[in-house]
Amino acid sequence: MPQQARSLRYYKEMVSLILLSLTVVSAALVGCGSQTYEFRLEETSKYFTYLNKVNDSLDPAEMGLMRDYKITIRVPQQFNLLPPPEVKFDEETNEPILVPPNMDDRQPKYMNTILPGLLGAWEANVYLQSSEEEEPAEEEETEIPTAPCYIYLLGNHLKWIEKEKAPSVQPLEYYFEAKDAIASGFRIPPDTDDQPWEWDSKKSPSGIGYVPKKDFESFWFPQEQDDPDIEIHGSYYRVELYYHETGDIQVVLMCVIPEDIASSEKIGERISLMLEQLEVKPVVPKSLKPGGGGGGGGFL
Repeated sequence: MPQQARSLRYYKEMVSLILLSLTVVSAALVGCGSQTYEFRLEETSKYFTYLNKVNDSLDPAEMGLMRDYKITIRVPQQFNLLPPPEVKFDEETNEPILVPPNMDDRQPKYMNTILPGLLGAWEANVYLQSSEEEEPAEEEETEIPTAPCYIYLLGNHLKWIEKEKAPSVQPLEYYFEAKDAIASGFRIPPDTDDQPWEWDSKKSPSGIGYVPKKDFESFWFPQEQDDPDIEIHGSYYRVELYYHETGDIQVVLMCVIPEDIASSEKIGERISLMLEQLEVKPVVPKSLKPGGGGGGGGFL
């Protein structure tokens, strides 16, 4: 075969091979692009499913905005905000007149102590599990029992404001003060070196989430059968504590929940979502000024 013919044949074979390679690569790229699109579509669907779940379970973010304290908290929808005391200002100095904690109607009446640093309080009337022993007669309508449920947001924000006039105040020791007050209020042994509370460290969200992860220390009581019962309004309760700190800011969420709360309330799931959505900025608060902040308690 002449050299020119061989060269031409070799050239044609190389062109065919190159075209075939390009076709294979293009198909692979198209397939890869398709897979990427499908993955993004699936993730978008998961995100909006999560967003709908959050919005169906929790109050809107604007309802939980505490502008003066740089906190946003979204509580479960069945909870109602207990109104904070009205902030009043001294006519001469224009400085805020702090309401004494014992004059704050949000303070729990069922505790024999004052919750320090109370920033917000919410109450819900929740359904309880019906007793299996009580079977209603046919065609008889029975009233499902209910009981109050509470959420309290505590923080060292007011300690920082107090420190402006009293330098001896130690806002970073607030965590210990809050624990002692809670232990005293529920008449349980305090958290000490000899008898420490068994705090669990957790991240929220626990897996791959759509919000920044936050570190919490959690504790609940009663835990053991021989622990003292928490009885409120004739029902038995459990108390869940969630501690979070960021910079020089410390917050404690306290949830007071009936032991036999109905599963339809989805309280565990909604508390988890509340923790995920909680936003606490590491900003030390300053004293309120007339017209410069929100209403009592820092809410808009």
